Amino acid sequence: MNTFFLGSTGLLTLAWYLQKKSKIHEENERTFKNYLTKATDLLQEQYEKHIQDPQAQPWVAINHIRDKLFSEEDQYVFVVYS
Repeated sequence: MNTFFLGSTGLLTLAWYLQKKSKIHEENERTFKNYLTKATDLLQEQYEKHIQDPQAQPWVAINHIRDKLFSEEDQYVFVVYS
């Protein structure tokens, strides 16, 4: 009886852990795709500005993209933990 209980508890714990890990992975994937979409939109916007006004620079600095994607608070966290 105790073996059955321990085995069942172990399997339920494993299933819970794998489900949690899967949800975290999906959330990270969604976040990455969101950032990628925002960066692409920024580059497209800058390109369109350059087409309309040839004097405008056809490129965007990496710092500008970072500033647009992440709040100042998040940028500080990236710098501290990098």
